[in-house]
Amino acid sequence: MKPNFKAVVINGIAISFSLAFLIRKNLRGRRKSEQLLSDFYRVADEFNFLISKQERLGNRVIALDETNNRLLFFAAKTDKREGYLIQLDKLKSSVVNREFAVTKSASGYHATMATDVDKIVLQLNYKNGALPLDLPFYEKGSDSFFMMRQRAVKAIEWQSLISNRLTKTSVAKHLLKRKSIFN
Repeated sequence: MKPNFKAVVINGIAISFSLAFLIRKNLRGRRKSEQLLSDFYRVADEFNFLISKQERLGNRVIALDETNNRLLFFAAKTDKREGYLIQLDKLKSSVVNREFAVTKSASGYHATMATDVDKIVLQLNYKNGALPLDLPFYEKGSDSFFMMRQRAVKAIEWQSLISNRLTKTSVAKHLLKRKSIFN
């Protein structure tokens, strides 16, 4: 049995195009990632933000400045950049929320309703009663389903970190007030 030279050449060309496509896609993803971090560091530098802890979450970056008690959240959506610089002293609390989307799926003769996690957000609540700020850690439209659990864990870690800083700040302020009473 002789190998079919034409089939081998066609398969070789198909594999070459597939590899070229995957390499190009991977390089484009790396360039986007490098651009995201470059933009993030530029914004952090612009606000004299001293990065103590940083986490990259797909097309988002979150960082903590322990020295100045601030949080920086930066997100890239296609050509648009969005960022928030949050003074932790102005926060009352933080909580992790899951937002659900209702989708219809047809199974057999019946249409059923199913709930899917649409977003996982870290909600920051302000002392002055301003509207809460939602920092997305997972969004169904832009993140892989397989990243949902990891992003939920990260959101809980950051919520715990922020809550601990808020508790330390309020205890320190209470001790300062108490000290001033006795002087």
